[in-house]
Amino acid sequence: MAPPKKVSVIGPGVLAPGAALDFPTGGGAELGGLAAVISIDSTLFFLTCGHHHPAKNGKLRLRGALEDLGVLDMNLLTLDKPIDAAIYTVNPAGLALLTASRNAPTWNTNVLPPYGYQNTCGVVFWPTNCVGLPPCAATVSSHSATAPWLLAEPVNNGFIRTEVITVAGDSGSLLTLGGSSYGLCTGRGRFYSFYTPIFAVIVRLYQLKQAKGVQLWVP
Repeated sequence: MAPPKKVSVIGPGVLAPGAALDFPTGGGAELGGLAAVISIDSTLFFLTCGHHHPAKNGKLRLRGALEDLGVLDMNLLTLDKPIDAAIYTVNPAGLALLTASRNAPTWNTNVLPPYGYQNTCGVVFWPTNCVGLPPCAATVSSHSATAPWLLAEPVNNGFIRTEVITVAGDSGSLLTLGGSSYGLCTGRGRFYSFYTPIFAVIVRLYQLKQAKGVQLWVP
């Protein structure tokens, strides 16, 4: 039997890059998105942003769900040489849901480093402020922008930048270029949206984990 056709949005119950997530707090939940699933020496981790995940032992859930799918392993924003990223260890429930979501359109194994030739290139962002939104098209205006008001020094430069297409609840979700994973949403200003390069996160994880292998994982 042929596999089902890939869907064009990340809908309810789907756990894949671009999925809308909740990060429970004492009084509710922070809203964000999933950028990727990363394998570090064969251990699986969810990748999202770091700027709204300060708590130790933080949990990760699908938007509106009650089941924990992962626990915070490392918030790279709070460490030496910080970068706006956090990884959560995938638990058995998370792995089962990832496997069931294998037909989502956002799975890929390629990460694109930011280079100058990408300025003016078209990109696609997967919004997570609500569940099931269609992807948004945008244009790269800088592959290495500075945004001193966005995060405290030294995490205020090296961002991918597009026109404003993100809102609250989109942080951590996936930006793609040509079908490759490219950035994760860090935030926005008045005129632009900014994204942390996923390639830079992977390089930092190699260093922090002293890993032999760090790569995108697909079910």
